Amino acid sequence: VNIINTASITVTITTTGVNGRDTGSELSDQPYHVFIIYNPTSGLVRGLLSVSISSPTLPSGSTKYRKVGSIVNNSSSNFIGMVQVGDGRVRKTRFDTVRNTILRVLTSGSSTSWTNVDCSDLVPEDATFIDIMTQHNNISGGFAFIRPDNWTASTVGVFLMGDSYGTNMNWFSVYNNGTEQIEYECENSFCDVWIDVIGYEEEV
Repeated sequence: VNIINTASITVTITTTGVNGRDTGSELSDQPYHVFIIYNPTSGLVRGLLSVSISSPTLPSGSTKYRKVGSIVNNSSSNFIGMVQVGDGRVRKTRFDTVRNTILRVLTSGSSTSWTNVDCSDLVPEDATFIDIMTQHNNISGGFAFIRPDNWTASTVGVFLMGDSYGTNMNWFSVYNNGTEQIEYECENSFCDVWIDVIGYEEEV
């Protein structure tokens, strides 16, 4: 079925049903998936939000749907400003908000073993890559590293977050294996690591 939309659609999370969320109460700190839905009887094309990635609860009469992207509801139940680009299967999202508060997932990390950092409040589970900004401070010397969750490589094939001395800021696109987590490790306990999620890439 080709779902053809010819006009702008406004979807409101505070309502339930057509052009709203599919079911249940509004959830905070939660990615929502954006769907286009189709009613073959009326011929109407509308929008729908759901926390389900593949099985939204469809309003009566709507039988066809297609995911077109994702958006994130923050801790105050407000959508995080973002820009999504792409008109094929691949959609790239960049957040448009205060990076060092709303988007921060790690503050002053200093673990000397591989440690998980949870990004699930800011990243949908079907994201193929998590885009992050890192800052690494180490006045005593030492490296810091980033890798995908459950990666088997130690320091081979992983991202070098910073060199031996000073402050380093970097941008990385880290593969997401479905856990919405990444891992970091410091060479010594003098490290100071910050990580902000600045966006993600997904296939729809």
